[in-house]
Amino acid sequence: MKKFYLILAVGSLMFGACQKEELPEDSSVIIEGVSESVQESTEQAGEEEEGPAEYFKAKINGDLFEVEDPQLIKGTVYPSRNTGVINFDFSADGVDTSGEENVNMGFLFKVCFYDGPNTYYTGTTETVSWAMYWTDYGFWENHYAYGNEPGIVIVTNATDTFVEGTFEFEAYSSDTETTIEVEGEFGIRLESEEDYNS
Repeated sequence: MKKFYLILAVGSLMFGACQKEELPEDSSVIIEGVSESVQESTEQAGEEEEGPAEYFKAKINGDLFEVEDPQLIKGTVYPSRNTGVINFDFSADGVDTSGEENVNMGFLFKVCFYDGPNTYYTGTTETVSWAMYWTDYGFWENHYAYGNEPGIVIVTNATDTFVEGTFEFEAYSSDTETTIEVEGEFGIRLESEEDYNS
């Protein structure tokens, strides 16, 4: 049931995200290029292509979170349906087995106005981008609605099939009324928007 509420909360956030600004009239060329390159990458993925290894590592208040299974690391680049704004969404899931109970946990990111290697900010009204850390017991968001300090996602390397970089953000949980500090790094093989959301 908790997972249902998490999905419902994330869905409501994503509904309004990245819809603030319109693109210039000549943006259709960019959108078509991104859509075509992601589609080609997805078609080639069936051939088990060789490439950089996927990774996702983070520290949450100093505690290590690392995803070693590439099946649990996902990312996509796609144009917003309403505005055409290019988005980079990525996520990583894992299970903490160190306690008496196994605890599911993970990260979700939405980077709006994506344009390859660059510095992007989350938790601002200008970009409407956000970052989230969740567990079975709640979720912490870096979102402008909570007044967090802006987070940073730095994309250091990007191709049509692979994106890597670092991130750092402060996130707040209204359920527990706590704030966490997060920093980490990622290397993600891109997939189609349809595969990412399935």
